[in-house]
Amino acid sequence: WLGGFLALSTPFAVLGDVARAGLMKMVMRVPVRRCIEIILFDRGFGLLTLLLFLLLTSLGCARFIQQQYWLLLAQVILPAAAVFGLVIVLVGSSFVRWPDNRLSGYVKFLLDDLSSMLKKPNNLLLQMFITLLNIVIYVASFIALSYAMHFSFDIVMLLLFCPLILIINNMPFFYMGWGGREAVLLMLVPIIAPTASNEVILAASMGCGAVFMLVSLMGGVYLLNPNTIRNRSHGEA
Repeated sequence: WLGGFLALSTPFAVLGDVARAGLMKMVMRVPVRRCIEIILFDRGFGLLTLLLFLLLTSLGCARFIQQQYWLLLAQVILPAAAVFGLVIVLVGSSFVRWPDNRLSGYVKFLLDDLSSMLKKPNNLLLQMFITLLNIVIYVASFIALSYAMHFSFDIVMLLLFCPLILIINNMPFFYMGWGGREAVLLMLVPIIAPTASNEVILAASMGCGAVFMLVSLMGGVYLLNPNTIRNRSHGEA
């Protein structure tokens, strides 16, 4: 929550990750290198599982993909290229002669740990379950907004395209997804909500963004009472 609050209340979303790393070091006594690794893996595994879901759900919306080339690019070509690229990097890293310096050593350390984690199916299955929960939460929020705004949509289609929406929502050049999320939803209106107007879908998308921002802003409570974090840190020590 504190990380989400800082990501929202400052122009730089990365400050949220810096705060999370700092709290891990302060409260849980995690070494800095491990803190960075955890943040990177958290982001990376989330993106990887969304890409896998994207490729999987593309089978269910193949007829729409065949009709619109941008969907073929976004749902199949780019995700497949990203997953294939990751496989090439992980396989090729074991054959590369890494320069003898600190940065190269750390990159190799990250790749080795990532490769080790991917060899344990339980890790990937757990991350897939967490990603699935994120998809369910997003769809549930959209359902609540549809009832409030009196419009209907195809839940199955929204589920199929939700991984694409969430990937665009989390792109770093969109501040909390604003702009990108609305653009892709408007492009998907004929598929996910053919009876709804563009204005209604735009309002629903902005409503989803506002709800998630409101929840994240609740993390500011920790800054109002920093003794909570400090006491927890001393208690762990």
